[in-house]
Amino acid sequence: MKRRGKIIGNICAWCLLCAVALLSVFYAYPALTSEKETKNNERPVVLSLWHIDTFEGGKGSRANFLKNAATAFGKEKRDCVILVSDYTAAGAKAAFESGKYPDLLSFGIGFDADPALFIPFDDLFFSGGTGTKKGKSVAYPWCAGAYAVFSRSGDFSRLSADTVIVSKGGGNLAETACALHLGSVAETIGDEGIFDDGETAAERKSVIAEDSLAAYVDFLNGKKEYLFGTQRDLYRFAARGTEIHAQTVNVYNDLYQYIGVLNCGEATGEEAENQKTARRFGRSFVSYLLAEKVQSTLDKIGMFSLSADIYGADTGAGAMESALQGKNGKKIVWTANVFMSEAARKDTEKFAAEGEIVQLKKFLKSV
Repeated sequence: MKRRGKIIGNICAWCLLCAVALLSVFYAYPALTSEKETKNNERPVVLSLWHIDTFEGGKGSRANFLKNAATAFGKEKRDCVILVSDYTAAGAKAAFESGKYPDLLSFGIGFDADPALFIPFDDLFFSGGTGTKKGKSVAYPWCAGAYAVFSRSGDFSRLSADTVIVSKGGGNLAETACALHLGSVAETIGDEGIFDDGETAAERKSVIAEDSLAAYVDFLNGKKEYLFGTQRDLYRFAARGTEIHAQTVNVYNDLYQYIGVLNCGEATGEEAENQKTARRFGRSFVSYLLAEKVQSTLDKIGMFSLSADIYGADTGAGAMESALQGKNGKKIVWTANVFMSEAARKDTEKFAAEGEIVQLKKFLKSV
């Protein structure tokens, strides 16, 4: 009996020991792996990107293009999610005035943004996105449109203020572009500045400008021989099956869709670290958006890249792309700063409408 009791006691002891061991593993394992699980289960950084259309695009949605790019970026990074929202200029302005800001902003001329809200780029420069004449760029174009003169005959010899109608499709300065292209006043820019060739203001003529769709219809109905329009008109003609000829515009362009990373307000402690992380991911997304892999797909929305070759040289879009990139031997001479105020934009269009080309160029240099 004693021997049997001893055996039973040993068995109980071993069972108790095994139970303790199992419980130790059960409770110790989560503690040992908690750091790894926490790291794997960390919530990704979430950034907001607001997109604003201020001028007509090509044939698709720029906001949807950004959403697709943001999704692809998130799949690559995995630790960052970018939420893209489509805003009107008025809606974004109201949000800014109430103290609400995104982490990134996609916008064009016609939206009154404050350049002080943006973080300067160290490795990107574009004169239209500086905010100041000699400062660093705080916004850079991720896609662009272009101006062109359209003719059904292909004969541009009669192009003048009397024979052209201007298509206006947003906050861009279409009349300014047309006036500069027509060259209403010949001037020479020398060491002493800009000189008028003697033509009087009374001899200068302004052009007729209409909303884009009305201008397009009036042109097709023969109201004017030429239409001064954009890439949007190129796709309108294509959809209609209209044979058209395009004369590219090199002298001026303001059809740039910019992107910038915002830095809104001072913060300390953990909030400051969060802002620093947001800026880092924001700049990373800008680099991703400007990479050739993404830029080469802008034909999906009928827009142009400042760097990637997308369209065939023998197409209307290809000719406009070459003019925009300066591949035809002529670079874009003038642009308007995207941070130009509403009052300055009105003054610019006023000079253009009155044919005051010398004053117009002086003004563009000053803002």
